[in-house]
Amino acid sequence: MLCHTNILVTIGITVYNEGEYILEAWDSVLKQTDDRWNAVMIMDSNADKKTKIYFDSIQHPKLTKFTFLENQGPYVARTKAIELTQTKWYCHLDGDDLLPNNMVHDITRV
Repeated sequence: MLCHTNILVTIGITVYNEGEYILEAWDSVLKQTDDRWNAVMIMDSNADKKTKIYFDSIQHPKLTKFTFLENQGPYVARTKAIELTQTKWYCHLDGDDLLPNNMVHDITRV
């Protein structure tokens, strides 16, 4: 993995009832070939038990997590992820989405 100090993009992941799919989504973030990213993961309230367990198990120094105490729905969860973003670029994933391995690198070529 390349070593950069300038964070370029925030990758936002919203989760609700995706279960183990959020582990695959998170793994696609970790597999980025360019490490100029940070991430936010938002869990809406009333997520199923498996999703909560997987959400709680994910820890990383470049990850900020937030959990709503009451169910807000997908649009409020996405908005919260954007509010927690401190970069010019934001990329959104639902909990069952995957990033291409070169996404962070590829946006620098634009």
